[in-house]
Amino acid sequence: MTNKEIIEVVKAHSQGKIIQFRDKNVNTVWTTCANNDPSWDFSRTDFRVKPEKCIRAYKDRDECWNDMLKHEPFGWVKRNDEIFCVLSVNEGCIEVSGFFIGFDRAINKEEMVCYIDGSPFGIVEKE
Repeated sequence: MTNKEIIEVVKAHSQGKIIQFRDKNVNTVWTTCANNDPSWDFSRTDFRVKPEKCIRAYKDRDECWNDMLKHEPFGWVKRNDEIFCVLSVNEGCIEVSGFFIGFDRAINKEEMVCYIDGSPFGIVEKE
């Protein structure tokens, strides 16, 4: 790790961000530090801020519909503490209570639509 990377990860830790580590000598997967208390042994260990989940918009109505089938109760979403029944799934958007929400707007942090079970209204991409 460079000095800049070390400073950035230590600063992020001081701000409460979750830190992950992996052994420099072994090609291991990133592991979250227990109790978010890293050892800070930079000679043997790499550290990083745990990446946030990357959520992408549904690519089409079929992908949206197939994902909706996985969530209970079916057909219900929430936005800004309001709960809506999905009236229709269209190409590029859903209709709820007489207005439309585009798939791309549903994953916007200000709009953030989720299912009632708390899952985001979109596809969670792998790291």
